[in-house]
Amino acid sequence: AGLCAVIEEMAPPGLAEPWDNVGLLLGDPQARPCWVAVALDADHALGGCGPAGGAPAALLPDGPGLLVVHHPVPFRPLSRLVAGDPVAGLVLELVRRRVALYAAHTSFDSAPEGLSHVLAENLGLSPAGLRPLRAASGEGFVKLVVFVPEDHSARVRAALAEAGAGWIGNYSDTAFAAPGRGYFRAREGASPTVGSAGVLEEVKEERVETILPRHRLRAVISAMLGAHPYEEPAYDVYPLACHPPVTRPALMTGLGRVGELAEPVAFDLFRAEVERRLGLPAGEARVVCGPRSGDRGSPGPPVRRVAVCPGAGGDYIEEAARAGAEVYVTGDVTYHQAVLAKRLGLAVIDPGHLATEKAFVPVVADRIGRRLAAQGIPLRVIEVPAPSDGTL
Repeated sequence: AGLCAVIEEMAPPGLAEPWDNVGLLLGDPQARPCWVAVALDADHALGGCGPAGGAPAALLPDGPGLLVVHHPVPFRPLSRLVAGDPVAGLVLELVRRRVALYAAHTSFDSAPEGLSHVLAENLGLSPAGLRPLRAASGEGFVKLVVFVPEDHSARVRAALAEAGAGWIGNYSDTAFAAPGRGYFRAREGASPTVGSAGVLEEVKEERVETILPRHRLRAVISAMLGAHPYEEPAYDVYPLACHPPVTRPALMTGLGRVGELAEPVAFDLFRAEVERRLGLPAGEARVVCGPRSGDRGSPGPPVRRVAVCPGAGGDYIEEAARAGAEVYVTGDVTYHQAVLAKRLGLAVIDPGHLATEKAFVPVVADRIGRRLAAQGIPLRVIEVPAPSDGTL
């Protein structure tokens, strides 16, 4: 359970798309694995693409472990687990090898500084101006109200801000506090910070309220409870119908990103740079739809504003065009999606599904390792890199 919380801190399940299947999909939440491995796909991690289950499988040690993958298995509900079925067989193999499975798919794609953000930075977009291409399905803002003794108000407000609450645009630590009086009577078994059991107490308190993104709620409440002096703090959470602009990358959620390059560059040079930064051979990134050009043979206008989406992002071509992107970089673009992009005047580069997602492995492995080290948990973290030749 503690390890799942570490993963969900960087890939909140509430940010996943409604059609997705994320979280702990196989295993005991209370089990203690001996190792953690990170891979794009469970099949690859188990040696499914190696010769007779060769090198990739050797990366996973014996004993109970946790495999963190990007693509969930199963993706759709299974009605039976029968050997011979490709998906059921993979699940059975994980069970046989005592490997639990956690999927961080669109929950990590949409997460603050998640895979969408990583892809944008890897392709040279300025972090300062990045915006989500499409809002996360489960995201929204809430208001947290907590009642605090006056002399502890500053401490609690600081804890709330440190945990990510109180950001409005480029302003941090925003909150409101109103004075009032709190009443309570401690009963048998209570250990009141103020007063005595059985006595009705009256305490000068402040009603402190602030806002926060929904995906930060658990962390913010935990920080508030840690800073609050009462044994049983009183607090309320209200959903908000509207929310302020989000400009801080650490709070920004949603699929894809749109932003600008540091300097304009010709389309063909940008395509070559995409290939170089994603480790692709020259000519590997498919130009699905080229830029508009006034003259035949012209490279078209320089590229400055770019949209990106890891994986198969063809469904968000209209969002990329509305965001003012001149070029959209994503994978698995279909014919009809390319036709739509052409009509909208949007150039599209398709480097492939794998190329846009392979950063998942080193990034997630590094972040899990850092969080475990910070908590003093001596757990080995293994990277199962994506196939170097681009094949699954």
